[in-house]
Amino acid sequence: MRVFRTMGALLCIAFATGCATTYDVTYDYDQQTDFHQFKTYDWMPAPGNAMVNELVLAGVKNATDFELEAKGLVKAPAAPDFHVVPHVSATEKIDVANWGYGYGPRSNYLGSYWGTGGVPAYSFKEGVLALDFVDAKTNHLVWRGSTKADIDYLNSTEDRWEAIKKAVREIMRKYPPPPK
Repeated sequence: MRVFRTMGALLCIAFATGCATTYDVTYDYDQQTDFHQFKTYDWMPAPGNAMVNELVLAGVKNATDFELEAKGLVKAPAAPDFHVVPHVSATEKIDVANWGYGYGPRSNYLGSYWGTGGVPAYSFKEGVLALDFVDAKTNHLVWRGSTKADIDYLNSTEDRWEAIKKAVREIMRKYPPPPK
């Protein structure tokens, strides 16, 4: 009986971690910038042509404020060292799981392993979040962190807030970049 409970618990953990969203974070930065000189920040509006859900944008700002303050930075609207510019979007995507042909010993390169078949594909909504840090003195982009993830499963407000917080946390792990 104990074996079944242990196996059940392991299967639940494996299922939960398998369904968890993974964030592929990328970042780039100006290698000439000394990021330790930045002590204060403020928000710059998103570009005028951006179609942004104000509630999502508010969540991004709150989560980013929390992460920046945890790193010792202070929000200073009067005279910040850098500005944060958020970019948020959602796009319908199509993923093709298999092209319908195989390379196994019984394959003829004309169809799948068991013959010709359809190409399995599914559509999903991909969310993209990017945070730009712009030097307030020079008005030049000095750091950008971004991530994207499947957001189809975000059906409740709580799910969306948790996903935003996690995405921002993952992006901010890359800031500040390692010194030269």
